[in-house]
Amino acid sequence: MNAMLFIGGGRAPRQIIERFITASALIAAADSGYDSALVAGYSPSLLVGDMDSISEAGGGRGREGLEILEFDADKDHTDTELLFRIVKERGAGFTVLAGGGSAGRMDHELGILAMFEREEHPDVWINDRAEIHCIDHAVHEYRVELGQTVSVFPVGRGPWHITSRGLKWPLDEVRWSREVAGVSNLAVLTDISVTVHHGRLLIVYPYSVS
Repeated sequence: MNAMLFIGGGRAPRQIIERFITASALIAAADSGYDSALVAGYSPSLLVGDMDSISEAGGGRGREGLEILEFDADKDHTDTELLFRIVKERGAGFTVLAGGGSAGRMDHELGILAMFEREEHPDVWINDRAEIHCIDHAVHEYRVELGQTVSVFPVGRGPWHITSRGLKWPLDEVRWSREVAGVSNLAVLTDISVTVHHGRLLIVYPYSVS
């Protein structure tokens, strides 16, 4: 079971959401992410959070088929973390976070980034500014536009070793550490690939700004 988790903050473009959502996906929301889901045309079956930012109109209470798990505002985890843990406990596999961009709080964004440091982490994070993939041991292939900006950041425990195809500056010889980031590389092919031999990394595709 795949999962699409709508969270508060900057909303991911609908066309990006549609690339990741499947007919059988679990659609869930954390607090005001419920509003974002409705705007995108989706009706979550699960709503989790302290409900301190969800709109009155989109509150969801009383909606048929909606399970609501409400938590106290004084808690040790963010609504996003709680939702992620719950869907994983229920058997979710590939998991996408949708939201949490520029319209949200910076501390919440850093909290989302911290989630990728853990062994159990989201697979993709899409928001109003970028598409972010968390990748580990495998060959990862992507179809992109020529000139697409591609940035790479190591997360989790090292060592890190990756090779690439289709990037202007190959990643094969980079000596990665937590102090090293591969920012603003460029796609020179429409089909690029990144092979992770050791470690876990974030691949960031910023959206074009018109």
